[in-house]
Amino acid sequence: MNGNKKIIFTESAKQRFEKFHLEINEEVERYFQERKFVPGDEFIEVTASDIDEVAQRFRISRPITTNPIKTLIPIVYTTMGLLLTGLGLFYEQFKSILEGDPKRLVFIGSGIFMIGLSWAYVYIIKNRERREQLERHFKEMEKRRNNISEN
Repeated sequence: MNGNKKIIFTESAKQRFEKFHLEINEEVERYFQERKFVPGDEFIEVTASDIDEVAQRFRISRPITTNPIKTLIPIVYTTMGLLLTGLGLFYEQFKSILEGDPKRLVFIGSGIFMIGLSWAYVYIIKNRERREQLERHFKEMEKRRNNISEN
């Protein structure tokens, strides 16, 4: 994901974005009216810390999308690896031991290799996701630290 690309809005997108912005402003104002309501006061004072509180609560929730290939590849490799390993281990029942045939070792080795490859793939994907999550967390912490230093 590249965050450095320039975003160009169409005219209709600009209009909808402006409308969305106004709706968010209204929702935030309603929140403050409910949260900070004091009977008898004519106005509600909103401070910078109030805005920071709302900003921390406001997050764009991204849909949880699981790439089917991310889950399919490990399943296929694991299944094929288990089948090949099983075939290699029990090859003697299938072909009456083939009298020391090296193909048996190829099946066992291929199966173990595919299982290892599948586990390595899952490990790499999980680490990548964990690293991205930590990067987002550190960016958020840095942003909060900058906000605190400005106040």
